[in-house]
Amino acid sequence: MCFLFSLHPVISPSSSLAVVFLTSINPAHLSLRLSLMYFLPSAFFSTLRLDPAIQDGLLPMVLKRLSSQLILLQAWIAHLWKLFYDARKPRSQVKNEVSIENLARDEFNLQKMMVMVTASGKLFGIDSKSGTVLWKHYLPDVQPNAAFKLMVQRTTAHFPHPPQCTLLIKDKDTGLGTLHVFNPIFGRKSHVTPPVLARPVLQSLLLPLMDQDYAKVLLLIDDQYKVTAFPSTKNVLQQLQEVAASIFFYLVDSSQGRLTGFRLRKDLSTELIWEVVIPPEVQRIVAVKGKRANEHVHSQGRVMGDRSVLYKYLNPNLLAVVTESTDTHQERSFVGTFLVDGVTGRIIHEAVQRKARGPVHCVHSENWVVYVYWNTKARRNEFSVLELFEGTELYNSTVFSSLDRPQLPQVLQQSYIFPSSISTLEATLTEKGITSRHLLVGLPSGAILSLPKMILDPRRPEIVSEQNREENLIPYAPEMPIRSEWFINYNQTVSRVRGIYTAPSGLESTCLVVAYGLDIYQTRVYPSKQFDVLKDDYDYVLISSVLFGLFFATMITKRLAQVKLLNRAWR
Repeated sequence: MCFLFSLHPVISPSSSLAVVFLTSINPAHLSLRLSLMYFLPSAFFSTLRLDPAIQDGLLPMVLKRLSSQLILLQAWIAHLWKLFYDARKPRSQVKNEVSIENLARDEFNLQKMMVMVTASGKLFGIDSKSGTVLWKHYLPDVQPNAAFKLMVQRTTAHFPHPPQCTLLIKDKDTGLGTLHVFNPIFGRKSHVTPPVLARPVLQSLLLPLMDQDYAKVLLLIDDQYKVTAFPSTKNVLQQLQEVAASIFFYLVDSSQGRLTGFRLRKDLSTELIWEVVIPPEVQRIVAVKGKRANEHVHSQGRVMGDRSVLYKYLNPNLLAVVTESTDTHQERSFVGTFLVDGVTGRIIHEAVQRKARGPVHCVHSENWVVYVYWNTKARRNEFSVLELFEGTELYNSTVFSSLDRPQLPQVLQQSYIFPSSISTLEATLTEKGITSRHLLVGLPSGAILSLPKMILDPRRPEIVSEQNREENLIPYAPEMPIRSEWFINYNQTVSRVRGIYTAPSGLESTCLVVAYGLDIYQTRVYPSKQFDVLKDDYDYVLISSVLFGLFFATMITKRLAQVKLLNRAWR
């Protein structure tokens, strides 16, 4: 089984802001499964420091669990005392200001800490509920307008270990990469000492491996293809040697049109395994999109009208490479799309849109790729969608391997006309992937459009049959409408929107969205409406009365049945 552990940069040199959502409250809501839902002040994080040398045995794990629950109980009692103390005061004297001390996670994990970094090297921590800037920090050694990457190595789920973010930046004096490790909740610099990078960094990989402090392992590949691990403890190096055969990564050189794939060896050296060269004098690489690491696919197939199943081609290592012709002549310009397997370098599919040019915006999710381009002949913006299917028979339902795929997938493609230019494009993201996907389209007017993915279905027929009605397929129409109810920001325009960031919440129906440009706009979207939330007019009294009535009727009936059986036995 092969996996491509390669994350794409959160921000490019042309952008000015990177965004990361981090749950800001109860650090033990995953590991301890407690019902305490309150944020721990900074004093509690320094109360308990476990020795990193202690291995995770039975006794250390029990002691860690008891000590962390004791600290959480202490914080909960302090919170109850504060509530009782504030209840005695008049309402006018109670301050409702949001600060670090009174942060609290809600029950459905909707309130987040938004960590943002600008191109000038300034870090911000913003509360998603009120938009209050809780902390800010300036990094003076950052090279302005240079590419950087923001990664979450440890979330708040591993109490008593504090959350940890790592920012990969370029030093303005040396031009080399440096790591800034900090606590995203308080904005303080972490006590962990990052490695010193002596060579320029070409690629960074955030692996699902963890050290003894539950921090994800970060791999840094320099220009000599040498690997540096952070953290680099003995336990981490042993894990890397065990899984090195399944770690692949790729590098993109757009100036030379070269896409190369590497494999990690057990001695943590790299090996070149494939190379794809796209002639730069004909076309240049403008975007390389992979699937998001935290994306989940709920269904493996799609039910057809005749009750058969059309299985999706769910390759986690698939890369969408978008190219644009270098010829400026209108008749000879084109936009190309290559679907490349990131482990083997195999070109799965290629498509060409003739008489087209950029700017090209691309989204890659599940088994489909959507990209937008400008049609030079018709002078209009067009959407093109690619969907990949294995067919009516599933090759392997348990394990996917890029090294064992004998047949190419079936590729369906269709194009649509969009009546407006586009500034940015992103897809919604939910916790389990059950909710329908929507495309979030940023328009130059400052509006953000939530476009249902079902409208961009390449299987939309021109003539609807009875089986198509069973699948709820919409008849094909080349013009794509823009409905006013699809705008998620209403009259709150986002000036010069440059990017959209999406993150899941605790509710499967809810996706958190941040759009940034000159303005920052945060909201929630419900692609399939709020199917997991009770309505406001839900009759709690009636339902509770019926449940209690059924409960007592069941108890009485059970007692009468026992008496009847006893009397029958005495006869």
